[in-house]
Amino acid sequence: MSSCVCKPYPGYVIGMGSSGSVVSNIQYYLNAIKTSLPTIPAVTVDGVFGSATERSVAAFQRAVGLAADGKVGAATWFAFCRKLCVESVHPVAKPWPGSVYRQGSSGSPVRDIQLYLSNIAEKFPNVQREQVDGVFGTTTDYSVRIFQQEFGLNVDGAVGRDTWNKLVEIYNTL
Repeated sequence: MSSCVCKPYPGYVIGMGSSGSVVSNIQYYLNAIKTSLPTIPAVTVDGVFGSATERSVAAFQRAVGLAADGKVGAATWFAFCRKLCVESVHPVAKPWPGSVYRQGSSGSPVRDIQLYLSNIAEKFPNVQREQVDGVFGTTTDYSVRIFQQEFGLNVDGAVGRDTWNKLVEIYNTL
């Protein structure tokens, strides 16, 4: 499926003490899947596989009938992908792309920001609906600043890791 966000299995077991982008992806997958499996505890997308991530992985494993060891091997990874890409649990928000977006930025990540803001605006009327055009102009800057203010973030109009993750967190609850 072309909208699938699931990355290829890295080829090794990921567990307690692991860190990096593979762990961030796992945390992102868990939070996205939580929208259809509410027994999965939400986790912070920080790239560190700690006890909270282990508990969330184990809850996911129990929910899909796998051995609940809290580690992500091939069977768990492919179960994530099946949930995300085949069963289409939710219009999935994407993990932070690794760059900071601000006025003057453009492209697909800016479209994602605008889409998340527009959807969030339906539930949080102080947040402004956005035209999804992929251009980070003055209206997107204003919307981002309002969003940051509403959710207790640093109000700078830039969408870095913290603002992106909060956008995704709120979007995934809709």
